[in-house]
Amino acid sequence: MSKVQSPGDGMSDAPVELVPGLTDPRVLSLERFLIRTRGGSSTQSAWRLSVACGEGQGAIVIIEVSPEETFHRGEGIFLGWPQERMEAAVTQSKSLTARVELTDFVIPNADLIPEEVRDKVKKWSDFVDYWAVDWDFQDDTFMQGWVAYRTRRERRLPLTSDSHVYEKAGRYRILVKVIDIFGNDTSQAFDTEVR
Repeated sequence: MSKVQSPGDGMSDAPVELVPGLTDPRVLSLERFLIRTRGGSSTQSAWRLSVACGEGQGAIVIIEVSPEETFHRGEGIFLGWPQERMEAAVTQSKSLTARVELTDFVIPNADLIPEEVRDKVKKWSDFVDYWAVDWDFQDDTFMQGWVAYRTRRERRLPLTSDSHVYEKAGRYRILVKVIDIFGNDTSQAFDTEVR
């Protein structure tokens, strides 16, 4: 039904220095926002990675000018850091991320699908009306941390979730919930190691 993408697949007891020079860094958020560059006439989007650590708080803004060219701007504790050091910090923080991709979905009894619906379905994803991800499922209540659904105006449905940033490394259970066009609820859990 889906797959989880996260770096690292083994367990390690050795402490890892996540970002050299920072004590116990924790990712607070990774969010997209709009920016304008100097001399630019158009609005672009950038990423803002907010971090807290023993030295204080700050953020690194990641501006992707083209697939080959990326700039980083430091705020707070990252102010004055060289481009290479900020890029290394961002790369390291991505190791604490995961995302889910919906790769397949099957209706349990295809014979019960009305003919007029069957004629409109071109691919497996047409059966999916809504799907959501609980990034840290505790075998109790489903807490959606990311969701995608169709509306009457927007019929397209993303099949890959946004990246989720974990505060710390560890083992997590991710639960993916799918609701099909008939209202049937299907869930599948995945265990993943985030390092």
